[in-house]
Order: sequence, then structure tokens, then C-alpha cells
Amino acid sequence: RNTVDKKRVTKKIVIRTETYEDSEGNTRKRSIYGNVKATVRVHTINTEASVIAGYQIIDVTTAAILNSGSLTGQATYNYEWATFSGDKRALDWQMKSLTSKKAEAPPATEQMVLQALENLTNQVYSAIKSAVE
Repeated sequence: RNTVDKKRVTKKIVIRTETYEDSEGNTRKRSIYGNVKATVRVHTINTEASVIAGYQIIDVTTAAILNSGSLTGQATYNYEWATFSGDKRALDWQMKSLTSKKAEAPPATEQMVLQALENLTNQVYSAIKSAVE
């Protein structure tokens, strides 16, 4: 699943300084503030895979079922990045971090299924180990 969330951000910043003379004749500097704006598009990719398996552990001498069950192996992938237009100074640190990331393709379906199978294999191993102990 791919989503795009569009946000408009505004931030008040020092855009320049000016020199002035105070009432006592001293030269001073003061900051001039202004608003800067940016439009940020946060892109999110979420994908997942699940593999479900049922099992039975059978005593071959008595044909008795020692243990049985159902297990699910899962794999998930989440990735987020952002693009923006406008003034970068309007972005907070989190948005700047997301805009520094590049778009990334999600893993192939086969890779996600293999990862879910690996997770399932570990669960099957644990189930067998606990059944025979």
C-alpha cells in the first residue's frame, strides 16, 4: 500500500537583521522576522506477507498425535520518505530528515514470502522442540 500525505508548513524565522540607533544614540542590531512556507509530501510504503501452516507431530510406533497446531509466519516492510517544494527553512528536523531520504522500491513479493517462510520455519522448529522436551 502506497500513500501520500500532503502538508503545508509555515515557520516564523529571522529573515534579516537591521542596524538602528536607540533613544540614547547607541547603535544596535535587531532581528526582522518573517514567515517562510513549504509544501511537504510524505510518501509511505507498507507491505506484508503471511504464510500459514498446520502441523501434527505423530508418534510413529503408536500413531498417537503428540502435538498439533497452526502457525503463521509474517514479514512486514515499512518505508517513509518526503519531498518538498518551497523554503527548506520552514521544515522541522523530522521533515528535513525525511526529505534527505530517497525513494526506495519495496521488496519483491517473492522476497517477502521467503522472509515469512523463514519466520514460519523458526516457529515450527520451536514447536517441535517444545513438543519433544
